[in-house]
Amino acid sequence: MKILAKKAYEFCLYDKGAKVKAVSVRPMVFTDVPDWAAKDPMFDAALKAGNIEILGKAGNVSVSSVDALLAQAKGLGIQHPGSMTIEKLRTAVAEAEAREETQPAAGAAKAAAKPPSRGKAAAKANEPPAPVEPPAPDLPGQEVLEEGIAGAV
Repeated sequence: MKILAKKAYEFCLYDKGAKVKAVSVRPMVFTDVPDWAAKDPMFDAALKAGNIEILGKAGNVSVSSVDALLAQAKGLGIQHPGSMTIEKLRTAVAEAEAREETQPAAGAAKAAAKPPSRGKAAAKANEPPAPVEPPAPDLPGQEVLEEGIAGAV
């Protein structure tokens, strides 16, 4: 089965109390694990805690389709799509698309009414540079020394 874990886990297959097989799962990486991993009590605890999401049987859910869904969610302005379950992410994308379909004219009207923002960087680019003040003397008598050197030249 294909899973997505939010934390690192190692699921083991035991036979008469002895570890026979083990599979490790890294956090936030799509991983194919054997079906026997679900028999490990740790798997059940992680699933109940929401730290593991079963995406389907191996091969049913492609990584590229999930990546495309994440990219679509980011494009729609959905906050923190990587922390959502696939079902919640699909629902959030569908709702955001529905909002976009019902209010495209309102968004275009707002964009047309608002003057383009030049931003702070553009405003600073047009300002003259601030004058640079000489550093204050650090040592007593340094002013006299500097004046004497300047007068000697």
